[in-house]
Amino acid sequence: MPEYVPITFEKNNMLEHLTQVIREHPERTAVVTADGTVRKTYGEIDRRSNRLAHYLARLGVGKGDRVAIFQNNGWQYPEQYLAILKLGAICVPMNFRLKSPEALFILTESGAKALILESRYAAVFEPTLTYQLGVKHYLCTNGEAPEWAVDYETALAGETEEAIETPHMTLDDILAICYTSGTTGLPKGSMATHRQIMTNFYGEMGNLIESTMHPDRGYHVVMMIIPVYHIAGIMTLYAGMKFGCNIVVSSDFVPEGFMQTVEREQVSLCYLVPIMFFFILHDPSFGKYDLSSLRFVPYGAMPMDPALLQDILKKFPPGIRYMDAFGSTEVCINIAKLPEDHDLTGTPEEVEKKIARLKSIGRPFRYGIESTILDPFGKEVPPGVVGEIASRGEKVTVGYWRNTEETARTIDRNGWFHTGDAGWMDEDGYVYFADRAKDMINRGGENIFPAEVERRLNQHPKVLEAAVFGVPDPAWGARVVAAVVLAPGQTAEAVPAEELIGFCKEQMASYKAPSAIWYIDQLPRRFELGKVMRFMLRDEYMKKREDAVS
Repeated sequence: MPEYVPITFEKNNMLEHLTQVIREHPERTAVVTADGTVRKTYGEIDRRSNRLAHYLARLGVGKGDRVAIFQNNGWQYPEQYLAILKLGAICVPMNFRLKSPEALFILTESGAKALILESRYAAVFEPTLTYQLGVKHYLCTNGEAPEWAVDYETALAGETEEAIETPHMTLDDILAICYTSGTTGLPKGSMATHRQIMTNFYGEMGNLIESTMHPDRGYHVVMMIIPVYHIAGIMTLYAGMKFGCNIVVSSDFVPEGFMQTVEREQVSLCYLVPIMFFFILHDPSFGKYDLSSLRFVPYGAMPMDPALLQDILKKFPPGIRYMDAFGSTEVCINIAKLPEDHDLTGTPEEVEKKIARLKSIGRPFRYGIESTILDPFGKEVPPGVVGEIASRGEKVTVGYWRNTEETARTIDRNGWFHTGDAGWMDEDGYVYFADRAKDMINRGGENIFPAEVERRLNQHPKVLEAAVFGVPDPAWGARVVAAVVLAPGQTAEAVPAEELIGFCKEQMASYKAPSAIWYIDQLPRRFELGKVMRFMLRDEYMKKREDAVS
């Protein structure tokens, strides 16, 4: 296991980093929309964040209070994060794909005092119900505000640009609460401290960001295409601001549009999901645009197919440094294939070994974090033995918001965070991912827990019980399949698959809903009333795929 290296922090909190950048580069572009229609300098977002901070403070938001954000990637994100920081408050970024029940659960659980939402998502929130749950103030961006919310720009226009007094903050104060799916299907809020987020600016990641900057420019043009509610999006935003970069914000991913923006803005750093590479390479316009400005391209959120990676290395411009980032909301990046692991040159024997290692997820980071493989009793296993991937250190969450039971279950007495991912390590320290130990389905970089989908299906009056599992999908990584036992008297002919799929989509994000319904007589269980054996369902479904209704 690589030797752990503690971090020596240059600043006491995240705000000190950003204040220094603003002071040194007030006229540098901080944020620009992907279409180039909106550009703001660091000085401008500083002044606008002061206005927002004053407005929120007038509403009673102070240190430790939660401010939720429910919007797609937008140019306002940097100033919103900065304003919340200046108050010592805690940001709660929310997945804008959530439906009302999911969103209201997070608002209730987090105890958010204020909500910044995008106008097109206003229907998600029932204002009277939300008010009863504790949220008393609403700011609405990008469009007409409903009568129960205040227009964002109007709110800012009424406040001063003068700096606001900031409270004392330390590395151990909570910066954000990032909600991730729980094993019970209920979201749980991973608490990210200033220390956890800032650890990513040092060691392996910080060195790669700085070493890949254009020597003449001295900073990156960062394209933020990963949703900011993802930990990868949060790290991209904060790192971009900390290193004084231009941040190009994109609210959706269209392959040709992505390539156009890279060429026009001279994007040099962009975090992608493997499926995005797939769509870029297969787009008819690939080769039409100049992508040579790209210098550092981390990727992750779902497994990278080795064949796709080799295709990327052959067809994308030479000189790009890639990093396969493995991690989670709770540990940020704990394991990675670094740029040197993507170099497939050498003797035939060396190349063969390097290609074989593309199947790994890389080696553990050692700055601010250490990772290992543990057996069920919490002891490290020898190389080649499958166990649970675990991490500890400054880059790891301090726990789950108001959920001591889940915190105690996942962080043991030795400080190891149990990721729930099974894997093994070879003699050279490379880690190989074996399976999702918690039954999680990863579809296009989005995590789906079967229990949440099962709970919704079981609410349908024509369903007796259901079990959900994932099967491979060549484009999205996985597709969601539901094995359904119908209630007595019901038949597959009388209950179309579309009815059950639509029933799920009414109450949850569309990507979580099953793409196939498989009607069966009973679910296989370990004992008569025991746990459903999903692996048996998955194996049988793959063998009898033609029997599925889709």
